[in-house]
Amino acid sequence: MTPILVRVKRASALLDRGQTNVRRMVKEGELEGVKSGNLLMITVASIHAYVARLPKAGTTPPPAAAMRAHAERRQKRAEA
Repeated sequence: MTPILVRVKRASALLDRGQTNVRRMVKEGELEGVKSGNLLMITVASIHAYVARLPKAGTTPPPAAAMRAHAERRQKRAEA
């Protein structure tokens, strides 16, 4: 049976990112997190969706799209 939710530690291992980075990704809306008691759980569906949004190897996003995405991330951090 495939899990629906994983702990931050497992999500960070799946994405090869640090736990702090995974928590930041939830805060910025890149991953979907839910609270289960005191635990922050990450939806496996949001992990799959995040990976699907990543640029394919050997390709580069159009400059305007990359600049817009960077500006959006900066604005989200500034609002926090």
